[in-house]
Order: sequence, then structure tokens, then C-alpha cells
Amino acid sequence: MSKESPLSRKISRREFGRKLFDTAVATSAVALSAGTLTYLAIEANEHQETLYGKPIEEQKKKELLTHVFGDEEYIPLREEPNMGELVGITLPNYRVDAQAYYGVTYPSNSKFAKIEKDGRYYGVWYKLDAVPIFEKSSTDEFVPVGEVHGIYVTVNFLTEVPSESDNLADAQ
Repeated sequence: MSKESPLSRKISRREFGRKLFDTAVATSAVALSAGTLTYLAIEANEHQETLYGKPIEEQKKKELLTHVFGDEEYIPLREEPNMGELVGITLPNYRVDAQAYYGVTYPSNSKFAKIEKDGRYYGVWYKLDAVPIFEKSSTDEFVPVGEVHGIYVTVNFLTEVPSESDNLADAQ
């Protein structure tokens, strides 16, 4: 008794057409369902309000000190809380009043540089009330050119202001 393989069985054109049609309908239904679910997920995400550019309310405005790390010479200043165009530069050791804001994430080793809120990650940026701005001259000296207000800087370039007790301990 020879058993015929299902692959070698001949089918009519009508049966073949019907199976092809059923397969196409099933594939289309799956694709349509997946597409609809993807569209709904994107729509829901787009309508979720972003916190970009808004103050981090859990962090109060505070006095900080401009600071460089590594072999950096200056602190880059930005108009928005992102890595866009550089507005100017400032130097270390200036006291500034600063408010934390949600912004674009950026490379940092600081555990305070990124925050998760409502399932999204944001970079922590500080909006400075006022800070002196400098230009680098042809002789590589930093020349003051004024003061800017409402400018952003990453947390990498700020540090806590030393307390009076720290200053007394350093003096002894």
C-alpha cells in the first residue's frame, strides 16, 4: 500500500484559487489588525502630554555654582533644554539661581542627569536666572561680553555651593 504524500496530491484550479483567496484574506486581516493596533498606540502616545520644557516641580529653585569637569575650560549655554545651538559660554565658580527643567537626555555620568516620568525619560536641565557670558579671544583669553537671562545648562556643569562650614574647614 503506497501512501500518497499530501504535497503530491493534485488539486483543481478552483480549489487552489479558493485556498489562495482564503490565505490572502487571513493575511490581510492580520496585517490590518496589527496596523490598527500600531496606529492606536502611536495616537495614544502622541496625545500624551510631554513634559519637555516644563519645570520639575519636585525640585525647588536653588543657588548653585557653575562648574567644569575633566579638562573642560568653559560651560556651554543653550537657549532650550536640548543639545541644539550653542548660545554662548560662561566660566566656572559663578553663583547662579537655577530651576530644574525637563529636557532632552544627554551623555552624562551623573545619576542626576536623567529622570523618568510617565514612562518617558528626560534630561535634567537647569534654567539660570542670570549668568555672565564670555567670548574666547584670539589670544585664548575669556573676555566678558555681558549677561544672559533664562538660559539652560546641563546638570554636568553645576555643583552645590559650598557651605560656610566647608569654607572654614578649607581655611584652616
